[in-house]
Amino acid sequence: MSNSETPSTAQDASENQEGRPPVNGLDLTFGSPMSVARSEQLIAELTEVSPRTVLDVGCGWAEQLLRTLMALPGSHGIGVDLEEMDIARGQGRARQLGVQDRVELRVQDAGELTEELTDPAQAVICLGAWHALGGSPAEALQRLRSLTVDGGRLLFGVDHWTQVPSQDRFDHMWEGASAADSQLLPDVVEAAAESGWRLLDLHEATDDEWNHFECGMTRNQELWLLENPEHPQAGELRQRLDAGRRAWLRGHHGHMGFATLVLAAA
Repeated sequence: MSNSETPSTAQDASENQEGRPPVNGLDLTFGSPMSVARSEQLIAELTEVSPRTVLDVGCGWAEQLLRTLMALPGSHGIGVDLEEMDIARGQGRARQLGVQDRVELRVQDAGELTEELTDPAQAVICLGAWHALGGSPAEALQRLRSLTVDGGRLLFGVDHWTQVPSQDRFDHMWEGASAADSQLLPDVVEAAAESGWRLLDLHEATDDEWNHFECGMTRNQELWLLENPEHPQAGELRQRLDAGRRAWLRGHHGHMGFATLVLAAA
């Protein structure tokens, strides 16, 4: 694979220190259930307006932002996230791709952007990070509209119920899980329209993309367990991974979807 197809593994920032288990997610290319082919589709739609500035809200390690900048020579990117390790990983990846001089990745509360950004961006990315901008997708969409110029584009990735789970399913999910934790997709799309967006396209994650994402979140830890079965922390990690797998397969699997809306600011 070329560098453009291989994620940074952030070895320097996340290798197990003193033999401890590594952080999860290092085998993932993207921080949401999305394939490389899906990413390329979204980049093509985002770059239709030839944006000079691309803003990524809740960027994680900013893989989608960096790939977008690769497709837009001369453009500038800004990505913010609260996770220091993810930002460090993204900065390393930017150097790997040679776009470090065209992107600013910083540890920052996404909510501060609405207060400090003087010039709205032509293109905005918010993939799976709506919670960083409020208590609902609707509130996030309203705040993202203020960050986007008229006619600009937004990639809005959001979890949604494909069908509302039964109580038995909720009992297997995270503590206190309920129907209020996500929404039906039509409700999200209607909230976008009410916030000043027009829907141009909609991409839903496939089962394979979801499965790859869920397994990718823990793959590097599972491999570590295979290599370190007698480690003092192996038992605790094994229990945590087993519990997480049950919560996924007996909980939200088949009931939670992930959609990316391609929106235009009206």
